[in-house]
Amino acid sequence: MITKLLNHLKTNTTEHNLVVTIKTPVKMRKKGNPFGEITKTQDILLLMNKSYTEAVNEQRVEENVEATFQAKQTWGVPIDGLYNLITHEGTPYLQGVFVGNASTPSYTHDGQPIAYTEFADFITASSGSSARQGVEHSVSFRKIKVDSIVSFKIR
Repeated sequence: MITKLLNHLKTNTTEHNLVVTIKTPVKMRKKGNPFGEITKTQDILLLMNKSYTEAVNEQRVEENVEATFQAKQTWGVPIDGLYNLITHEGTPYLQGVFVGNASTPSYTHDGQPIAYTEFADFITASSGSSARQGVEHSVSFRKIKVDSIVSFKIR
């Protein structure tokens, strides 16, 4: 998958949307959890070749706030000079501005479909804050392990 992503990003250097199908473990509480590992598969839409700083400042302008946001330096080193493909401690990641979900998630437990409602009580709360952005409608910037990517396509 890394080679496909490298080739795609090297030949598509302008802003574009990418539908990425990802398969990831669901973060769940260990205490009292009878399920073990549950896997989530979903298509997400990412905007490629736009920096987090640029995306937040565009949102600030849209909300009539001065475009003075500057993202903090984060972990990750660009692969082959590509902004959207980075590595951290030997693990490659695809990063981009999260536009939205492109499908309804599906879940599996031991290879069999499972309804969200069956395990929802055991999901851990997600953390994170976008207070620094200074906007009502925050911008989300996602880093996805390349190993979690099942497929991708331009939209």
